[in-house]
Amino acid sequence: MLTRVSTGVAAGLTFALVVFLPIPGLFTIAVALVLLMAAREWAQLCRLASVTRTLYILVLFICFSLMIGLVQKTTNPLILVQSVSLALWLIAIPLLLFYSHTKICFTNKWLMMLVGAVFIVSAATGLIWLESQDNGQWRVALLVGLVAIADTFAYLAGKQFGQNKLASNISPGKTLEGAVGGLLANGILAALMVWLVFDFSFSSNLMLVLLIVGASIFSVVGDLVESAVKRSNGVKDSGDLLPGHGGILDRIDGLLAATPFFVLATLLFSPLS
Repeated sequence: MLTRVSTGVAAGLTFALVVFLPIPGLFTIAVALVLLMAAREWAQLCRLASVTRTLYILVLFICFSLMIGLVQKTTNPLILVQSVSLALWLIAIPLLLFYSHTKICFTNKWLMMLVGAVFIVSAATGLIWLESQDNGQWRVALLVGLVAIADTFAYLAGKQFGQNKLASNISPGKTLEGAVGGLLANGILAALMVWLVFDFSFSSNLMLVLLIVGASIFSVVGDLVESAVKRSNGVKDSGDLLPGHGGILDRIDGLLAATPFFVLATLLFSPLS
């Protein structure tokens, strides 16, 4: 537990420095590095050979670079990629619900390669765009905070009160009580952020609630999807880069799923200003 907490604190401080230090391009470089590491781990989960793995990582980086260039000119490519990613995450929900019958989907190497590419590139592109908006650093902080708080408090609430399994055949440790605990903690975080950072208005209340609930739910879906991929392929962790936590994917799986929803909600409804 001490190792887990120490790594989490170090990661949190690094994230804060990357987001809030006034160094042009720092956030983009950091996101690109995380993309490369996540792509490598996803390629390993897909059981790709060394040469194919390197090619896969390179293709994802090229797609990411092209998307960044296109998004600077118009948001249409951003909307398209985020919409496709969100649709895939929605499709994943029934696959998770009927995992005993759909397990083969999570072991199909070529399908997982394609889906992983969309998930990783869309999330990375969405974060870069989000950071470039008004109050961009705080938008990113809210999104990452929602995912991190949901994960942390789901773990704590699950340990303390958990009785009903959320998905016992995919991730036996996750409970319904834990998920509710994460959602409640996110409500407190979002209320504080709106009070301290964003302009509050009663007309934005409904959109804010939608943002909190949606991001929290999709972060759980992202966690379960990665767990399903790992369990289907007989893998415990996506890597060992983060002591006590596993790999990069083990920490950003919820963020991969929550980002498309968060970005599209911001684009279409502007719940925060």
